[in-house]
Amino acid sequence: MNMALARIWLGGILAIWAAVFFIMAVYFDKPLNPFDSGAAAFPMLISASLFITAVWMMLQEFRRLPNSLPIKAKRFGANIFSAVLIILYAFSMPYAGYYLSTLVFVPAFLVASNERRWKWIILITAILLLFNYLSFDRLLGVSLPKFGSAFVE
Repeated sequence: MNMALARIWLGGILAIWAAVFFIMAVYFDKPLNPFDSGAAAFPMLISASLFITAVWMMLQEFRRLPNSLPIKAKRFGANIFSAVLIILYAFSMPYAGYYLSTLVFVPAFLVASNERRWKWIILITAILLLFNYLSFDRLLGVSLPKFGSAFVE
């Protein structure tokens, strides 16, 4: 596969993703105040911008298609492992809670990304957990998923 073809595929995937999010944002609740832009305005703006950018990228790459060099996947197994880690992280969060899931999966993701210095792994995980606790729980009052929240009706 050459680089231009890979970018065309990426542009197509991003365009589909942007269209899905745009359609999802259309169904947000309408604002009570007719002069307010509402909750859907920002997601729709970002989705439309992403869609336009993705289509633009695809059109530019169609011009380069015959002249591109082939690309080779490096660390393919590590990339697949990282994708599996992200999916497991998302599925474990309702059962284990945000903080426990993050405590387990962020170091695993850093190790999968070739970070071998344990001081940095511990520091990055601690700063991420502390920042999210202070910003979401304390400052904004948004409760992140707690341990066993999937079992509570």
